Amino acid sequence: MADSGQAQRNLGRANETQDTYEIVLKRIDEKETMPFDVLARNVVGEVHRIGKPLNLMNDSVLHVVIASRKINLAVAIIGLPDDINRNILCHRNYFGDTPLHIAAEIGNSKVAKALVARDGSLAHKKNKKGETPLHKAVQFGHLDVFEIIIGVGGHEMASLRTGDGFTILHYAIMRNQPKEALDIAEKFPELIWTRNADGASPLQMMMVYYWWPRLPGKVKVRDEKSNYGTSMELLKLLVKLEDFEFYIKGFTSDRSIKSHTPIHSVVLKNSVALLAEEDTDRLDKEPEVKNRIRWDESPLTSGVKLGLDDFVIEILKVRPELATYLNYDGTNVLQVAVKYGRGRVVMAIKKDNWLPRWLLTDLEPDTDNTLLHIAASNKISSNEANPLRLRNELEWFEMLEKIVPKYLWDYRNRRRMTAREVFDETHEGTLKDCREKLKQNSQNISLRLTTVLFTSSFFILRTNNQERNRMAFKISSRVYVVGFFCAAASLVLFRLLVAWRFKQQDFRRKVPLCYLMAQFLMSICLIAFVVAYACIVYLHVYTESGDAIAPAPLRPLPRGRIPPR
Repeated sequence: MADSGQAQRNLGRANETQDTYEIVLKRIDEKETMPFDVLARNVVGEVHRIGKPLNLMNDSVLHVVIASRKINLAVAIIGLPDDINRNILCHRNYFGDTPLHIAAEIGNSKVAKALVARDGSLAHKKNKKGETPLHKAVQFGHLDVFEIIIGVGGHEMASLRTGDGFTILHYAIMRNQPKEALDIAEKFPELIWTRNADGASPLQMMMVYYWWPRLPGKVKVRDEKSNYGTSMELLKLLVKLEDFEFYIKGFTSDRSIKSHTPIHSVVLKNSVALLAEEDTDRLDKEPEVKNRIRWDESPLTSGVKLGLDDFVIEILKVRPELATYLNYDGTNVLQVAVKYGRGRVVMAIKKDNWLPRWLLTDLEPDTDNTLLHIAASNKISSNEANPLRLRNELEWFEMLEKIVPKYLWDYRNRRRMTAREVFDETHEGTLKDCREKLKQNSQNISLRLTTVLFTSSFFILRTNNQERNRMAFKISSRVYVVGFFCAAASLVLFRLLVAWRFKQQDFRRKVPLCYLMAQFLMSICLIAFVVAYACIVYLHVYTESGDAIAPAPLRPLPRGRIPPR
């Protein structure tokens, strides 16, 4: 009974709040029948008379008016004397937002200007998340409101942070506002070095959040409205001013992870445990790096893991020396690119003659793996349904063989294995799986081709070669022969794949050539049969004496009679 009574009281309060909200809305809608200053007094007076919150979010009447985009009424309420509007200007709703937060969120510059003119301290007020109105203006891309608040609060407001340590530059990047982010970075370059509570810089936020993964890799002509150009300018500015000493160990020939500069002492304490948890075995799919991004990791490394080739290449263009820096695990960006199969990044580093050649001969710490060993130890193909994915692995390995010096081909790592031996060991299961899938696919397709050949051989075309149907007859007869030949050749190739015992090197050229040729011939066969049957239908419909028929079935024998010999 007590619970039932409490529920009824809560319901009653909710109904009262709803009634209060409707009363105020009716007052607000009276703007056409009286001046705004009079309406403002009436609305505020009605709220004071009721003495209850307008809604469950504890909004003031000014919150509601601004959110409803009643600009003139909002300005009139702001201009009321203090004895009438009392604490409306500084009122905070459930989320801690003041009316200026709401005005900044919806981009109402006129209301924002009136608010800061009446009470400049509103520019410094923070909500429960620690956001100032400036954060709200940047978050929703309202530069006009941003300029108004900065003009009143001063440039020192740009350095204010949220409860999570985010600056306005973080917010602009996180909310897909590259134009605003570029403007902020140019006006307040000191924000480029800032980090949030997790240690993420604006450059890293740009790498992870919204718009960068949408940028196409190779597009010559881009839409003028696209954010790509602005994003590239922002990236260049961030890279030029980013403090990369936070991430890297610098130029050193010592490949041991135990050697580091003093700047890394604090960071390494928190990184060693995370490094120990990282799984370097990629198995048959791309590594799941989404949940393993560390903000103390170099943006180059994180960009390679996320597959942001444009991001990494652009950074290397602006500051190519970063390719020589080491991560906390002692690897450079080239080794990480090889590990994750980023061919464009590898070729960009190779073609940069400014970079030292020792990058191609550098050894992986703790394992003494060369670039070839790293490529052999990891699998770049993620499509397990592709029976030719071993070809991609072989092509990737052979491409790296052309890049590294020849004397490293037979180099042995700490396990006393060459790169080729590591490749054979790592891809033994892949070879077996590709064999089974290829034979299974070839077996299924060959059975269907056999059915097509058997069925199509029973079709006989006859015509009286009249002038009006001669062309259709020629097309159908010739195309039919081509289709029959292609089907037979494709069947032979697929049966050969079923009976063939493949070796690993066969997947480099022989098997793909045979498989792709069989598929090509099968496609030509299907197209040819479709064209031939279309012509046969035409002859059958539009020719009086020519038709396309199948052999007539045998007549049943009468019962009790033996056919003559």
